[in-house]
Amino acid sequence: MKIPTGEIIELVKQNYQILEIILIDILETILGKMSNINQALQDFIVVLLMNLIRLQGKANYRNLSRYSNYHEKTYSHWFSRNFDFIK
Repeated sequence: MKIPTGEIIELVKQNYQILEIILIDILETILGKMSNINQALQDFIVVLLMNLIRLQGKANYRNLSRYSNYHEKTYSHWFSRNFDFIK
């Protein structure tokens, strides 16, 4: 029995969306337990990491801003700050 190509593509899309939801939930849970992160930084990190996973090509501020609601200057602003991942 051969599965039509359209159905395979649709299954992959659905599974990718489920994977994204699970990954976002895991990231938010981990970041929520870190005491040095406010909500704005938490949201930015989730968007940043999801974009880095999706992005093809160079990961510069302009390309990151194309795939999110954040402007290039927002990326520049957040990247100029120090962040202690170990804390």
